[in-house]
Amino acid sequence: DITSSNQTSLLKTPEITLHNNHSLEICFTDGSNDLYIVEIFNIKGEKVYHQTAELPGIINLKIGQGNYIIRINNGQVVYTSKFVIQ
Repeated sequence: DITSSNQTSLLKTPEITLHNNHSLEICFTDGSNDLYIVEIFNIKGEKVYHQTAELPGIINLKIGQGNYIIRINNGQVVYTSKFVIQ
């Protein structure tokens, strides 16, 4: 019977900024700095980007216009969000 979880190193909600030159700036409000798996999927669910990156940082994308889902994984917690490139 698991009713609660007490994890000390949870992934804080990242602040993601999309710049005009198709780059994502990813920062964490707690100032953490670690390796993360960053994956981006198109609206069809196809993986269009995959990288292990030290974050916070800037991810340069070579993907076209469209709706995407980003998944950031620190090995314990996964954060997902939608974004649009116009």
